[in-house]
Amino acid sequence: MGTQVTLDTDGGVNPNNTNLGEWLSYNINVQRNGDYTFTPRVAVNAAGAAFDIYVDNNKVGTVIQNQATGGLQNWVTGAPVQINLPEGQHSLKLQITASGMNINWFELSFLQGEAE
Repeated sequence: MGTQVTLDTDGGVNPNNTNLGEWLSYNINVQRNGDYTFTPRVAVNAAGAAFDIYVDNNKVGTVIQNQATGGLQNWVTGAPVQINLPEGQHSLKLQITASGMNINWFELSFLQGEAE
């Protein structure tokens, strides 16, 4: 896996050439307990590229891109995956389970949680 300049609208760089067994790791700060959507921005040559989502080494979801996007710089916002996150500092890991996906970014959006 390496990085490359992205042709996506937001610019910057993206990890590329993801292969089975590789992973990306991020530190996240969750503001409150609850359910979130994890929405990825991806590009794939062939359908079926995938990764699992881990929080503190616990699997919480899976992303599978079931349609090719027409190339590794043809970006789509993938289907959201609902995950549950506890408040606080955590390690979020994307573990590649099927090769062939470029990942530009992901977004975590709060759905619902404990009453305040």
